[in-house]
Amino acid sequence: MDERTKIEKEGLKDLKAIKGELKELKDLTAGYPRSFVTGLFYGAGWIIGSIIALALLGWFLSVIGLVPGLGALASVIHNAVDQFNAARH
Repeated sequence: MDERTKIEKEGLKDLKAIKGELKELKDLTAGYPRSFVTGLFYGAGWIIGSIIALALLGWFLSVIGLVPGLGALASVIHNAVDQFNAARH
């Protein structure tokens, strides 16, 4: 058996192994239910991340004084929560 035939057989063997692995990956990642759940998690992550980013940005801007109304709003909310807690106890 010459060297070229040996290399071709090894290459064919490797290609068959790769084909099997690709089929396994396709089976694991295909399907509408999996795509739906993936979309739900992606969307929820996007929304939660955006809310956290906006909250941190608003807090930071109120701390450095660029948005003065946020400090007053936070004070009103804090007083309302304190009154609610006082009424409960």
